[in-house]
Amino acid sequence: MGRTKKFKFLLILFVLFLLSPGCRALKPPSPGGEPMISLYVNQTGEIKKLGLEEYVAGVVAAEMDPIGL
Repeated sequence: MGRTKKFKFLLILFVLFLLSPGCRALKPPSPGGEPMISLYVNQTGEIKKLGLEEYVAGVVAAEMDPIGL
């Protein structure tokens, strides 16, 4: 085996090693349930649980230019 082939082989093994724990840690959302987001509110110090759709709607609304309507 040539030197470059060994390097490519080791590089591929290293990348697979780094990616494998992340794949096992992913959990699918519960069937029929909406994914939930934990949101930290800086002013009050509380943590709110929001549905993904409600969170995205709030983020999009916050990024819109109110004068450009």
